[in-house]
Amino acid sequence: MERVETVIIGGGPAGSSAALVLGRCRRRVVVFDDGRYRNARARQVRGFVTRDGTPPDELRELARAELVRYPSVELDRDAVLRVARHEDRFAVTSASGREVLADTLLLATGTTDTLPDVAGASALHGDRLLPCAYCDGWELRDQPLAVYTHADERGARFANAIAQWTDPAQSDLSIGWVRHVWARIEPHTSGSAYINHIAGDDRPEKIRASYGSNYQRLVALKQAYDPANLFCLNPNIRPA
Repeated sequence: MERVETVIIGGGPAGSSAALVLGRCRRRVVVFDDGRYRNARARQVRGFVTRDGTPPDELRELARAELVRYPSVELDRDAVLRVARHEDRFAVTSASGREVLADTLLLATGTTDTLPDVAGASALHGDRLLPCAYCDGWELRDQPLAVYTHADERGARFANAIAQWTDPAQSDLSIGWVRHVWARIEPHTSGSAYINHIAGDDRPEKIRASYGSNYQRLVALKQAYDPANLFCLNPNIRPA
């Protein structure tokens, strides 16, 4: 089994940036990149200083062109199937059967968008159906926007944030949508909540508002996994 200092799983901007720094330190690095990228359907990369508007494929090629200058860095266009501990190192096995023993392991696999189960969602993904407003909101500013999100407080807050990219003339519609969401949520709430927590505040009404019927279950979990109360940031459940 070949030995390297670092294996990086993921050849996107994060993995390539790490490989660049390690290569400049003359560390022996293997970057596994299976060619699956979250932004594969996107037309351009946004918000990346000096590269705003660059197509994703072009950005990756620029990164690889920089990495080849460092002989201790290797890019392997293969998928990793298995990682296991081997004494104090990591044994990495790729789809092609390559086995590498690494002192350190960096996971730079990114995230995956889960598309809604709506007809046309897949075909429009990356063009008109966009997961990140901060990435593409500017290009769609002042156009009619629709939000597909959670029917709870998270969704209401997200819809309210999206309004900053809309035409002010649409603000009444946005506000109306948020009020509609809150009206649907209100019957299922207690009508009160504690936004901040004061250390040592164990009043029964505080416990009810914060944890509701889950309190006793959480106490049992705390007793089972953290009886010494090592994790004690507020708000905190104390062991029984």
